[in-house]
Amino acid sequence: MLGLSLAITLSGLVSAPGAAQDAPDDVRRGFFWANAWANHHTARAGGDGRFAMAGARRMERMVRLIHRRDADVGVLVEMERPQVRAFRRASAGRYAMVTGGTPGRGIYDGVFYDTDAYRLVDSYHFRSWTKHGRRARVPVVFLDDRRTGQRIAVMAVHHAAFGSGSRWRERALDREIAEIRRLRRTHGPGVTVFIAGDFNSTERAYCRMRKAGLSSPVRPAKRCENTPVGIDQLFGDRAARFSGYRRIVRPDITDHPAVYVARFRLAAPAVSAPGRGLSAARG
Repeated sequence: MLGLSLAITLSGLVSAPGAAQDAPDDVRRGFFWANAWANHHTARAGGDGRFAMAGARRMERMVRLIHRRDADVGVLVEMERPQVRAFRRASAGRYAMVTGGTPGRGIYDGVFYDTDAYRLVDSYHFRSWTKHGRRARVPVVFLDDRRTGQRIAVMAVHHAAFGSGSRWRERALDREIAEIRRLRRTHGPGVTVFIAGDFNSTERAYCRMRKAGLSSPVRPAKRCENTPVGIDQLFGDRAARFSGYRRIVRPDITDHPAVYVARFRLAAPAVSAPGRGLSAARG
């Protein structure tokens, strides 16, 4: 059985005391996020759409794009087992992934990271909501920047689709914002939280996250509700400073309008959060 966490070795991951570190303002990282177009949509003969191909082949192309765009960390949602396996195979050890989602139904959402850029500290899951009121296991992955020592926590989310899913999207946003606030209370300025994925909502998700104090690579319009955003979004808390993003149209690897990559830096000093209690029980 495919393990939900592909990056499972947690020992020996704390930087040596006194190790040389770069100034935070000198280090910019790349964040990639996309809907990976679940394998079953194109696994059947003919598949869906003009560019349809098996999910594993699409994932191999996705990994090559991630590499070319110099992404250091990111989120991929709506994967199935062949795609998760293909990610690990195509990464050849450069990238590791921690997954969640609704694995009981064969759907995985994952946080990935470049093992040369980040060190895995810990991970856990909390329960949120997806379509038809099903419970989803949202992965939260704690990573230390190998150059600056700064710690981030990354969540991967996939909300219910349009239409009758609005109730469950709102409940998911409530739960995720509550978890972000809990992390703020627990870790203070020592952890910067990122949340990304397929929100299946445009202005509503954007405005709720902005009002919760998170920033986005997409600058808000004068009225938040008029901001031109897609359903695949990225938000960063506290010290996250985005320097724009790129929208990449790739109908051969996703059925969404685009995949995305943004550059960011962390303005906070390199302060590591306490190493204990990261994986306390979550409801």
